[in-house]
Amino acid sequence: MSGQNATSSPKSAISSDWHSNCQGGEVAEILLCLQRIVPPNTAVVAAAVADATADLYPQELRAIAKAVTKRRHEFATGRALARLALAQLGYGRMPIPVGPQRRPMWPAGTIGSLSHCRGLCAAVVARTPQTRALGLDLEWIRDVSEEIVFTITTATELARNRNEIPETELPGCLFSIREAVFKAYNPVTESFLDFKDVEVELDGRTNSFAARLANGQRPSFLGSRIIGGRFAVVRGFAVCLVAAPTG
Repeated sequence: MSGQNATSSPKSAISSDWHSNCQGGEVAEILLCLQRIVPPNTAVVAAAVADATADLYPQELRAIAKAVTKRRHEFATGRALARLALAQLGYGRMPIPVGPQRRPMWPAGTIGSLSHCRGLCAAVVARTPQTRALGLDLEWIRDVSEEIVFTITTATELARNRNEIPETELPGCLFSIREAVFKAYNPVTESFLDFKDVEVELDGRTNSFAARLANGQRPSFLGSRIIGGRFAVVRGFAVCLVAAPTG
């Protein structure tokens, strides 16, 4: 069974052109990519960022009261998509507040992850009996410049992975993988990671990765020092996912 998906929105929340914008281009291709890499029984939703603030609950609005317009739209679109994904799993409409560490507070029995980048937004949600951790990240490959690449990785890691994917995609993928790993790791361990706390090994044939926790002072992740996941490059976007199953 493949991941479920949707590109529609609550009529009260999203303008009519939002739905049409979701049917082609980057959004459709990123959604298709996510459908292929998510585990079974995971809801997947993607859309163009829009003004979905009408869809927000009061406690959600309070979380972005001082935010700039761009951030308000990204936040609201993420919440609208999260509710669509939850609906696919049989949940009714409900607020998804911001927790103490600025993470979404998912309903009991579920876990999810949101990401937005350059006007696109995606959400993945699963039930916790099947999935123990989720981390999703979208990044525009060209945003990871040569000037910052060695702040996130090392020459050794770059050399190890250079033959796995095109060299122009490597820094962006290594950055995005780390972001997906951090999103999955933090809710489980209540601990934060620095970029160089993680060493990544890519497999370009299977579009998979293994991220090793290189800093021995950081807690293990679900009993392991290795965090696995999938990655792809779609129209210049790195699409990276960590999904840790139960058992």
